[in-house]
Amino acid sequence: MKLLRSLTLVFAAALFITCAPVTPEVPENPDDTEQTDPDNPDNPDNPDNPDNPDNPDNPDTPDTPDTPDTPDTPDTPDTPGPVEGTTVFYLDFGSGSYTGYLTNSTEWQTATGDGSATVEYLSWNASVRNDNYGSAGNIGTYDGASGHSYVRLTHSNGKFGYLTICNINTCGFSNFNLNFGAAQGSDVMRVEASADGEEWTSISYSCADTYNHWGPAHGSFSVSGVSKLYLRFSLLMEYSTSYKYGANIDDIRLSSSDTPSGTVIYGNGGGDVQQGINKYAELPVFDNSNKDYYYNTLFATTARSNKTVRNYSFCYDKRRHNPIWVAFPMHSIYAEGSGRSKDDYGNDPWQPYPGLDVSEQSIIWDIAGTGYMYWTFEAPQSQYRTWTKGHLCMSSSRAGANLDINLQTFYPVNIAPQTSAAPFGTLWGKTEDLHWQRGSEICPDTLYVVAGCHYADEQWIEYDAANYNDHSSYSKPCVIPSHQYKLFLRTRSGYTGKAVQDCTADQLKSIAFLLPSIIPAGYSEDIADYAVSVEEIEKLTGITFFPGIPEAVKQQCEVSDWSL
Repeated sequence: MKLLRSLTLVFAAALFITCAPVTPEVPENPDDTEQTDPDNPDNPDNPDNPDNPDNPDNPDTPDTPDTPDTPDTPDTPDTPGPVEGTTVFYLDFGSGSYTGYLTNSTEWQTATGDGSATVEYLSWNASVRNDNYGSAGNIGTYDGASGHSYVRLTHSNGKFGYLTICNINTCGFSNFNLNFGAAQGSDVMRVEASADGEEWTSISYSCADTYNHWGPAHGSFSVSGVSKLYLRFSLLMEYSTSYKYGANIDDIRLSSSDTPSGTVIYGNGGGDVQQGINKYAELPVFDNSNKDYYYNTLFATTARSNKTVRNYSFCYDKRRHNPIWVAFPMHSIYAEGSGRSKDDYGNDPWQPYPGLDVSEQSIIWDIAGTGYMYWTFEAPQSQYRTWTKGHLCMSSSRAGANLDINLQTFYPVNIAPQTSAAPFGTLWGKTEDLHWQRGSEICPDTLYVVAGCHYADEQWIEYDAANYNDHSSYSKPCVIPSHQYKLFLRTRSGYTGKAVQDCTADQLKSIAFLLPSIIPAGYSEDIADYAVSVEEIEKLTGITFFPGIPEAVKQQCEVSDWSL
């Protein structure tokens, strides 16, 4: 075993990554078990029970205005999405007389709200209008519409219009509602948020789908380690007779909320780093200096108790088009559902991750109905082994047919190229057995898991959006991981009723497994022969795992502790 471990580690040429942690301030998964024994971790009063809120783990010249279509009869105002708490930023574009590009006037800069004092603006092909077709005019309205000036985003000279609002002070809030007036659907305009104006996350929002008809739009998101926020509104459609009015927006209001969102914007952490570590024990330290890395945490609703929990967190490499790691907790609340999701044709529901552009992620879904949805296997390093879509967070670990908690596991950010050929397929399956402690038992204190990819050979290239080795017009190069690993951390007894960061070294156990992506036939199929310490994976990858845990715990590699 020692020889195999040494050979495995020598084979891997480490990519060293430096990191700085950030985490979302969103509650951990609560369990609905009710017990009366105060020492039982399932007791709601026990500090480690996820139901207990004190549990640290508790998840230029302006465009010439177009002549509008014949206006519709004004509608009764719709009811907007929820606006609660403090108004951090509000912009109604004023009631001045100026009409033209935003860059040629400041008259429209009428922002108010507790976080508005430091805001700045960037725009392109964006103009302010004050005609009779504003939000309280002749083509629809909504409750609270200011009804005078509004902004139109247009497409010209091959460039799409956008408006970016920079440096909104978050005022210490973590959860936000974003409400605005829109005269188009989300297929015409994208809304994004960022902590630095460089890395952007799409904000899903609901609105009326009728084009050139005003109505309310609503979205929500959470932030972690973010003191200044950027919002961007971008036109998606080129000019055509169907979309000749571009995208129109008004009454942008950002307000605090009491409800965590599944969309989280990460900052650099700052002074909140240690707090974040204590909240999410499974999260590795982030590398915010690497602009190829995209981080997020996905949230979902549990199958039976209908509670919002964190599903999994991930680091995805937009250059390699494959994951760096996926981190997730295992707890009984994740076992409420059953079944694997399927699409209308009975196939696995592979889908693009909505927060990334198609060019930034592996195309493993049936794009444009081509049927080309796999990686090639033509590189000599692949040794003619076909690549399957391997879940890093198992679908069965998030069971719930056609529920978000299961559907989210089919995003490319959670999928690594894996060969089903023995012995890799057999061995990876054995690591998945440990999710459930080799049976139906689930660690009451919570089991923390990180699954990831290591890239020792940057020349190991295959192409996505392929059918066997047939490329499609969508295919692009993807770097194949040379190794894949999985790390586990939990309390020894499983019943301490304590957060792992509050445990002593002798109360915790950890182990890791490192598998070459191609393992020759005839090699050992005993998973114990591939066991290494968490510390060894840290040295290999340069990533810090389980921050805040004693180093002695991360040096462990006792297969007997895990019934192997």
